[in-house]
Amino acid sequence: MTPEQFKKEIKVKPKALYLLKGNDPFHIEDCVQAAREILDETALAFNFHSFRLGEDPSPMIVSEASSSSFFPSPRVVVVKVPEFYSFSAEDSETFTAWIKNPAQDSTIILLYEKPDERTKFMKAVKESKGVVECLMPEKKGLPTWLTLAFQKQGMKINSEAVRVMLDRAGDNPYVLIKEIEKLSLYPGPLAPITTKVILELVSLAPTAIIYELGEPVGEKNLQKAIPILMDLLESTEPFALIYSLGTHLKRLFSIKLKLLEFEEQGKPQSDVARALGLHPFYYEKLRDQARRWSLEELQVALERIENASRVIVTTSIPTAIVLEELVVALITGIKGKSYEI
Repeated sequence: MTPEQFKKEIKVKPKALYLLKGNDPFHIEDCVQAAREILDETALAFNFHSFRLGEDPSPMIVSEASSSSFFPSPRVVVVKVPEFYSFSAEDSETFTAWIKNPAQDSTIILLYEKPDERTKFMKAVKESKGVVECLMPEKKGLPTWLTLAFQKQGMKINSEAVRVMLDRAGDNPYVLIKEIEKLSLYPGPLAPITTKVILELVSLAPTAIIYELGEPVGEKNLQKAIPILMDLLESTEPFALIYSLGTHLKRLFSIKLKLLEFEEQGKPQSDVARALGLHPFYYEKLRDQARRWSLEELQVALERIENASRVIVTTSIPTAIVLEELVVALITGIKGKSYEI
């Protein structure tokens, strides 16, 4: 069931139990709000309840859902299953029994991001058609999702700024929403959210490393790379930096190989993105970078990265110096031979 189907159904004929599966906060918020709206305003404080498994035992939750009320309005009980909570056999039995024999006019809504599909409980939920898919979109759908998230806060953001924010802050929806909330305070809804604003105000996440350092290295832009490296050295593990650089240059190597292969075979190079499973927008960025390198240079670059990893582990040379020399050598010092630190 989709969130839209849930919102229509709960207004007409609510089920005994729904399980909101996934972690899209907008879908979850919309579904919970739709559940609240089936209650009379006067009965809301008495007939709408929230619990958290682990703090509140499942038998007590079901007991609350079964209790009578002074108001004839339906009863809604929302239950959050924490990320690291272990859904117990008692929980499974309790909620399965509720599905089979619920109290009249009462609905339990479980917010359960990653349920164990093998349990008897999940089998019962599926048989009752109570699973609501509140999943985050796949990576290619994140720009649209993020644009909508800004619109919900009354802000406008251009497509390039959306890309930079995803590269910088990562794809965790709660991190993204936190950053959006910060931007809604300053610069605020009236200010356009540009790439400059994102780079200045959005915090770096570990997943931001590839964009923040990989792109200027791929472009062989030393002036742009060094300030970013200095920034990342203060907040990032050295091996995370090295790994991200290696990942980025391996992508460039794969694109370079595929471009040469398609050229030899007379195939249109516009098909390379599809062959590598890359979104056209990101492919164009990486392709332009790959064209700045020869295959030999990329091979030497990857050797250089591997050597830097060994130096950090086996010598007393300060990590910052190793990484600074690595970045400088990758951008300016590769002339078709291997280097040693």
